[in-house]
Amino acid sequence: MTIYLIRHGQSKFNADYDGTGDPLWWDAGLTEKGCAQAIGLRDTSADLGIEHLICSPLTRAIQTAQLGFPDMIPQVWPLAQEHQEHSCDVGRSPDVLAAEFPELDFSALPDPWGFQGEKNSYGVPVEPFDAFKARIAQLRADLMALPKAPTALVCHGYVIEELAGIGTDNCQIVELKRKA
Repeated sequence: MTIYLIRHGQSKFNADYDGTGDPLWWDAGLTEKGCAQAIGLRDTSADLGIEHLICSPLTRAIQTAQLGFPDMIPQVWPLAQEHQEHSCDVGRSPDVLAAEFPELDFSALPDPWGFQGEKNSYGVPVEPFDAFKARIAQLRADLMALPKAPTALVCHGYVIEELAGIGTDNCQIVELKRKA
């Protein structure tokens, strides 16, 4: 079984973040450039034979999955959420997401979902890194338990870095290597 990790397209947060302060794009969607990057996945993934599509419940990942794989309906996995530390990493309620993406199943999302805890100066509950690492360890186990079919997971930079050990560009595809 091959698992392909795909980072979402450029988000509004990616475009506006300058490293000095949070631009307050809550659950940021894709920019025009991000949409074009996601559509480009149709060509770059065409020969991968992907049969199963999974995505994070954050809007930028959902949009990337839908634009990049228009003939597939992604399964939403809460564990694939980005490390929560900025406004863009705070997801919207399952009801709001279901209204925007009615073809998707958000029943696995509690309300509220994502890390709930102490907030930073921007009002973002910041997920402790040890909690993030534990969540990603569970995500890895869940991915490895999937049926043996080529699978794509549309997710986020820190998730891919934790799973595969490398940083990625927007819409970059990385093969997840199985640990022996």
